[in-house]
Amino acid sequence: MAIDSTCSRSCASEAACAVPAADTARVLVRGVANSGKTSLACAHVRDLLEAGVPAGEILVVAPTSTAARDMAGELGESVQDVRVCTARDFELALLVMPEARAVIGRRPHVLCDFEESFLLEDMRATGVPARRLKGMLGFFRKSLTELADDDMASFIIDPREQAVLDALYRHLGAYDAILDCEVSNLAVRCLRAHPEMADACGVRHIVVDDYHCLNRASQILFDLLKPATLWAFADETLERQGADPFPYPAGIAEFGQRNPDFVAVELAAPATGAAAAASQLASSGYLGALSLGLVESRGKVEAEQAYDVAAAAQPVEGVSQRVYAGPDEEVAGVASWVAGLVEEGADPADICVLAPNRAWFGRVCRALREKGVALEEHDGRRVAGGSFRDLDACRTGRMYTALALLADPNDSLAWRCWCGCGDYLARSNIFTGIEELARQRGIGLGEALGLLDEGIASEVPGQESTLVAYRQGRAMIGELGALHGSELLARLAEGLGMETVPSVYAGLVADAAAGEDAGAAELLACARALAQGGVSKSGAVRVAMYDQASALKATHVVVCGLMNGWMPDHAYFDLAEADFDARAALDAQARADMYRLASCATGDLVFTGFARCDLELAERTHLKGYKVAMGADGKRTTTVRPSDLLTYALHAWGLAPLPSGSLLKDFTPARVNA
Repeated sequence: MAIDSTCSRSCASEAACAVPAADTARVLVRGVANSGKTSLACAHVRDLLEAGVPAGEILVVAPTSTAARDMAGELGESVQDVRVCTARDFELALLVMPEARAVIGRRPHVLCDFEESFLLEDMRATGVPARRLKGMLGFFRKSLTELADDDMASFIIDPREQAVLDALYRHLGAYDAILDCEVSNLAVRCLRAHPEMADACGVRHIVVDDYHCLNRASQILFDLLKPATLWAFADETLERQGADPFPYPAGIAEFGQRNPDFVAVELAAPATGAAAAASQLASSGYLGALSLGLVESRGKVEAEQAYDVAAAAQPVEGVSQRVYAGPDEEVAGVASWVAGLVEEGADPADICVLAPNRAWFGRVCRALREKGVALEEHDGRRVAGGSFRDLDACRTGRMYTALALLADPNDSLAWRCWCGCGDYLARSNIFTGIEELARQRGIGLGEALGLLDEGIASEVPGQESTLVAYRQGRAMIGELGALHGSELLARLAEGLGMETVPSVYAGLVADAAAGEDAGAAELLACARALAQGGVSKSGAVRVAMYDQASALKATHVVVCGLMNGWMPDHAYFDLAEADFDARAALDAQARADMYRLASCATGDLVFTGFARCDLELAERTHLKGYKVAMGADGKRTTTVRPSDLLTYALHAWGLAPLPSGSLLKDFTPARVNA
């Protein structure tokens, strides 16, 4: 539909100067990264308020908790009553309504990764081989976000799948919890069963930023709310981008099918800077053909032809590459660069460092802390992590579980995790019997453990070791249940065998509204928010891993560790692991990931890598090694390369020449602004 009104706003994109009136019922705004979608979304909210819409009737949906905070900051205090949150947060708020409890039969507690590891161990009792089981669960997760269970006859066609699905729901019922992939699915089911819940929400105007990042159920949910206006902002450049594990880009087209009278707005791509580089990367088809593995498959002639096309690209300002001798030098260089920016007066909150994996994330954080740089660490997995098989390895996971028990001594999921820690099989065979006892009596797992401990219920084979852990948990609740703040965390850490409170928990008291008066329930809520990226620190540099970069924005961005084996994935370089089609898919994923990383920068964008490292490090972290040599210290080292995709992208952006010599091997990446 044609644009029907004119806008006088100052927008990032020239095309954004023509938009529909604020009361237009359905609008779909499309544009690439940094084309002005978020700014236009915020401007639309202000237009609604100026038109007299009560702030409480406006819902703004952001792709991540960090993005929600940033959008709330951009809107300012004058619109503080406007609700700005993620789709997941809104859906969880729906699931706490009494009507929802009656529909789902479980509390809306979402399993974190640590808690989910116990579920996976319990699921092994189905007898399905591990690889097959993993595949089934992955299929269930995606299918639930797409509402495939609307038609159970076509959703489940294999009896073995049905048995696994039944076991999954049986365990979740015993835990009184839900999976992350169920949140949107259950929210839709609740609204379908109780349409009056939509009125109870009080939402009349919905603005969804990064609509393509949502899963299908979330996209449909906002239609079910039947708002007076629904404006969706989307980027259809690539099929995979976003924080949701199962984004549904096809929903951009389905938006029009559900809303045939919608108005379409197209935003122009940015013309300069890192934003332009990201846009070029996303829209350039030659990059897939230029990746090294495809060059090997398709041949040198075709590759050279593609290079000629790439050479026509215009130079991009604000983008640079730095290649260091080794990994230690790279991390030190990144830390010095960031610290230098802060010393020169840059706002730390305008700086973002992106790391390829947890190992590099930890290295970078340590180096920055040594430089005295304040950090906002986006690694929720640190809050409750480690393998449950080793009590020492899962200390943060046990601390998280302990807080849950102190907050609610009858928490079934917390008791399952607490009693399962330290056993290789998480005592899953014993909990099979305990779950059955709980179902027979209509009670929770904690109560069932209590009956066993008191000898009231029939014994479960092997229960003694589980009851030892149960008694320890009860003793902890009795000893620490009345404590608050730092004293609670210190005593809890001591009881779990820690010399000090883990760094990730050290700031919980400051995050809590009650401060030192915060009890276990409030500290647990802060820990859960931290695990979900929901805690912001002013005046701090943001550090995140590649897969957590969605919707992060900063003036200065450094993407470190962009190396072959990490991007593209190491399987890409192994013909035994990936055929041509698989490598093409990995290549497409790498381009999508790189687009997401590059689009974080609104100003300077720096890519870093290194040329050589220990062979052990390369093999342990799946770096692609090339030439192995023996060092003077007797240690074997190997040459490594910054991502070939980056090499070709820099050439396409007019920033670096192509590697000299062979196109296929034995070349040294050019250094740009090193």
